[in-house]
Amino acid sequence: LKALLIPSANDAAIALAEHHSGTLDVFVKEMNTRAQELAMTHTSYKNPHGLDDDGHYSSSKDLLMLVKMLRNFPVFQEVVAMKKADIHTSYTPKRTLRSTNKLLSEEVRGVKTGTTKNAGQCLLLYVEKDRRSFFTVVLGSENRYDDSTILIDGIFEHIIW
Repeated sequence: LKALLIPSANDAAIALAEHHSGTLDVFVKEMNTRAQELAMTHTSYKNPHGLDDDGHYSSSKDLLMLVKMLRNFPVFQEVVAMKKADIHTSYTPKRTLRSTNKLLSEEVRGVKTGTTKNAGQCLLLYVEKDRRSFFTVVLGSENRYDDSTILIDGIFEHIIW
């Protein structure tokens, strides 16, 4: 789970999918069923890792619904907030995983980066500051960190709570 969520290891996505469902096809079918259950009407999964694939897509609204649901799980909250983590197995030496999310901080507590040719740079964030919390979603960006920072600053500058 740490390899999947901290550095976006696609091999971890495949391993977790096969462990969970036996095959990638079954897992992808289950992902699409769960997306329907969550009313994610603008999402279609074709693989477990999110790399470009014909018919594989999601919307900012659907991703926000998904991440709001996942925030209910403490282990998810913990892992997506990690800047780095050490992992090892009985047959491999310790490896340090480093987050691709450059904005993680006391206030920015996760959630996930992603980049593909078709999607561009993407970044979903969960922010807590001054006893306020919110999510931001940036898709199709050329600079997800600058775009997300502008959103966060704009929210605190222009929103009356």
